[in-house]
Amino acid sequence: HAGYHAEYCSGTIFMGSGAGRAASGVTDSVCIGKNAGNVASGLTGTSHMVLIGSRAGTNLNLDTNSLVAIGRDAAYAASGCNSSAMIGHDAGKNSFNVRYTVAVGPSAGLQASGSDYSVMVGNQAGESTLVSDQSVFIGHRAGHTASGVDDSIIIGERAGLALSGAYPTSPAHGPK
Repeated sequence: HAGYHAEYCSGTIFMGSGAGRAASGVTDSVCIGKNAGNVASGLTGTSHMVLIGSRAGTNLNLDTNSLVAIGRDAAYAASGCNSSAMIGHDAGKNSFNVRYTVAVGPSAGLQASGSDYSVMVGNQAGESTLVSDQSVFIGHRAGHTASGVDDSIIIGERAGLALSGAYPTSPAHGPK
């Protein structure tokens, strides 16, 4: 039942059980996997996306454009994640307004909010970050629950864990 009850969708491929079910306004996109792109919608359209994996992009909303989400639950229930790439199980899941960002790894960027132009690489890297623009988080749990960490580089296991309000280009390293 790929594309079942989808409306106002054009130039889009839905492939997989339930892929694109009840999607609305999704254009020029590819949704592959069980329930990929399921109930995806946008106020004025959601376009130019590649969603691959079980439930990738499910419940995606708020005019998300040019998104690549690969992995089970990648970008699940994400909103306003324009021009971003989220790769890995739960990468970018429940994220909000994470634009021009790359999140790679299991749970990388999970529940991140308002973190634009950032890079999050590693298991749980950048998970639950808040308003941390133009920053780099590399390593297991790097930048996990960081808040207000703009223009920073955080490298290492648990580096920048719960960090708040770092100064620009502040290097933070994990435990030795």
